[in-house]
Amino acid sequence: KMISLKLSSYSISAAFFQYLLLFFSLIFLVTVGWIAIPLIIYFYIVLSIAKNLFFVKE
Repeated sequence: KMISLKLSSYSISAAFFQYLLLFFSLIFLVTVGWIAIPLIIYFYIVLSIAKNLFFVKE
């Protein structure tokens, strides 16, 4: 029971974080312009790697 609860709470926080990231990406696009796209892609790659490392640690 504890493990499933932990997993569900993790997935909720991960989803929230993704929405937050998407929101910031849109702000970047509006303010900086098309220069922000490679930065956003880079951030997504780094975050996915970090998420995988975090998930493996658990």
